[in-house]
Amino acid sequence: MPIEAQVSPVKSAVVADFNCRWYIDITLAGNHYGVEVETTRYAAGLGAVFLGDGKNNFNFSSPIKSGF
Repeated sequence: MPIEAQVSPVKSAVVADFNCRWYIDITLAGNHYGVEVETTRYAAGLGAVFLGDGKNNFNFSSPIKSGF
């Protein structure tokens, strides 16, 4: 996965056509707060949107551009 998908744990993914271009896109969401006392929370994730090009290539869309 691209580095933008590795910032925090991924807990949920949605695969759909988000930008109405007839190509499959991927949205990832995460973070993890249920950790042990000695472990800090995983709270760095903003979520990530990857827009597909129809050829199994997915390009990261920044949070400012995607609105996510």
